[in-house]
Amino acid sequence: MLEPRQRLSGCAPVGCPSCILWPTHCWGYAYEYTVKDPNVAKKLLFGANSTYMPVPNAMRDDDGQLLCPESLMVDVRALNDAMAGCGTNDDVVIRTMLNRTPAQLKAINELFFKTYGKDLVETLKSDLTGDVEDAMVMLAEGQAKHDAQVLWEALDGIGTSEERMNEILCTRHQAQVDALEELYPALPENADGRRLWDDICGDTTFKYERFLKAMLNRAGYLAFVCWTAIHGAKYDATGITGLGTNEELLVRTLLSVNRDNDGIKALLRTYPDPYNQGWREDLERFAHLPDIEDIVAAYPKLWELGFGVNEDGKTLRESIEGDTSWDFKDMLLMLITDKDESHATAIHNALDQTFVAKDTIMVIMASRSGAGRVAVAKKYKELYGVDLQDDLQEKMSDGEFNQVCRDMFQDQDEHNAVALFLGMFGSTHSSAESVDKSKKENVLEQFMESGMVAGWGTDEQRLSRVILCSSKGELKRVEEAYAKKFPGRNLMDDVYSETGGDYRRLLMYRFRRAKTGLCHVPRQKLIRCDDMPSNFPIDSIAKYDIL
Repeated sequence: MLEPRQRLSGCAPVGCPSCILWPTHCWGYAYEYTVKDPNVAKKLLFGANSTYMPVPNAMRDDDGQLLCPESLMVDVRALNDAMAGCGTNDDVVIRTMLNRTPAQLKAINELFFKTYGKDLVETLKSDLTGDVEDAMVMLAEGQAKHDAQVLWEALDGIGTSEERMNEILCTRHQAQVDALEELYPALPENADGRRLWDDICGDTTFKYERFLKAMLNRAGYLAFVCWTAIHGAKYDATGITGLGTNEELLVRTLLSVNRDNDGIKALLRTYPDPYNQGWREDLERFAHLPDIEDIVAAYPKLWELGFGVNEDGKTLRESIEGDTSWDFKDMLLMLITDKDESHATAIHNALDQTFVAKDTIMVIMASRSGAGRVAVAKKYKELYGVDLQDDLQEKMSDGEFNQVCRDMFQDQDEHNAVALFLGMFGSTHSSAESVDKSKKENVLEQFMESGMVAGWGTDEQRLSRVILCSSKGELKRVEEAYAKKFPGRNLMDDVYSETGGDYRRLLMYRFRRAKTGLCHVPRQKLIRCDDMPSNFPIDSIAKYDIL
């Protein structure tokens, strides 16, 4: 189980920086020991009486495959051992299940069946009893299936339990509602495979029916409101009646939602919440609120969604162009147009004027984040076939405003990569040919600002600003941008070769933390754990001498 390289007393004490944890994948290391058993690693790292359990990584790739199934096996084995043989260790089951997120429990369920050929839910049902069984089964099956079951019971039979339907549909965001809707036809009791929408239409009436439909598809309902407002329609129990366009209702509907929720959705795709701190669930509620993009997408599908209008499948743009006019039409079309496309078009029009409309460009620069400005630049090239930065260079007079505009629409990671290169090698290096000339300082400026002379020396302040003030994710992206901007070069290698002493060790420590999340472990003491996947970058991260 343990292969000592020196006597046990040589093991680093609990809390020592040499005792580290790989926080994303969560494999343990032990100081001066090769660990054969993850439980031993846990005791060595956190003490013999530690109740710490490694945090499973339930992230998946684009094909839905688990990225790190090994990190989940501790829980899978613990659950199987707790329910194997005579009797059940309820404490282990409860502690394991309650300390895992829904995504982690779903992954554990899959691996449990793959490893032992048994269904976790059925195993829990056979080994537990009473309320504990119901609670653990609910966690293992997932919230969506439980919610679908509750709604089935509320709608089935004589009468309807509005209280239980309200409890579910009023407290779930759109993604949760979509998940339970998908499972509803597959419920064992639902022999006919009826949709939740159909059951609601059959069991409820009037305003309450409309409310429940709105909760099932919020974007669809708001698209339906837009349709009725544009076509002068008022929906009531007798059908659709009325004339004219309800401008107030249309504007209020479109302005009551976000333009898009892409930024929050990207954040959720990037960062997991393995410790179940709750921030992810809070963001999920914002991410799945309907936005204008959702309304535009739902509008042509209103008939097939069951709202009984727009059988011809008109788009929202077509309806606005056909039923509104003048400035009001232009305002609505601008509102429903993709934000990046709208801003790219505005910049193009501003640059095409005799005197460039700089205020328009400044408004867009001030209102968009770094990633948003990069998205505008990409859309600009897609629409007009030319780089936005080249167009800015060509159509605006030289000067500080021209330079800052090009900087603002440049990818921030590439901008930082260029700053690091110039801080190490200056503007006279042969690889600096790919750098925008506006970023190259002359020899006198280099000397006055950093002490560099014709590329000799290093601008340590510039390196510190970028490397030490970047988050882990930003530093990783800067490394990628550096390799792309300067082919054949590696940022860590260049920083290592151009710095020295304690300053080099400090920067290497920062890179190590950003790359792996590991605290300091000397190379000879970084030992592989057997449960660690073979492609773990143990050699590459230990290449550099650090603190």
